[in-house]
Amino acid sequence: MAETAMMDNRQEWLDARVEGMLDAATEGRLAAELAADPRLLAEEARWQALHRVLREDRVPVREGFQQKVMAALPQPAWQASSSPRVYPALVAALLACALGATFLLSGLADQPLAGTGLALADFLQTTLLAGSGIAVATFVGLGFGLEEMFAQSGASLVAFGVAVLCLNLLFFSLLRRRGAAPATARRNDGG
Repeated sequence: MAETAMMDNRQEWLDARVEGMLDAATEGRLAAELAADPRLLAEEARWQALHRVLREDRVPVREGFQQKVMAALPQPAWQASSSPRVYPALVAALLACALGATFLLSGLADQPLAGTGLALADFLQTTLLAGSGIAVATFVGLGFGLEEMFAQSGASLVAFGVAVLCLNLLFFSLLRRRGAAPATARRNDGG
């Protein structure tokens, strides 16, 4: 194991030496090992040949290619955006709140038209709360009913499973037909 690690270090040192990136202390140690081991000299020659081939096969890159590629990439999420983002819905809600506060603080809320608007807003809020309560109660009741139905017999659970499977098959067949229609149209158009 230690011999394999030493060989890996030698390989890295030879590679760094050919690249000209080996520090002086390691260079001296490698030179001593090269003098003692003729196989290591042959390995160094192979590294030099490899780097020579790599330099010869290097393809020149057009001027400004890197800048074009980097400009075409989307900006990473962790970097700050160069242009500030404006959220239209947020700005509209903020404007509505500011107008409402100005309206209420200016004493205009005592006007009959303002009272009608506030009554309609209260009616909308109450309707939404009641509607969501009815929807929750409906789903809870449906859950209780299904639980009771499945608890009575295993056959009803199997029938429910078959019904769900048939619905899934129906949806998949509809999706497959919709996907096949454009492909058929493209073939008929000659494209």
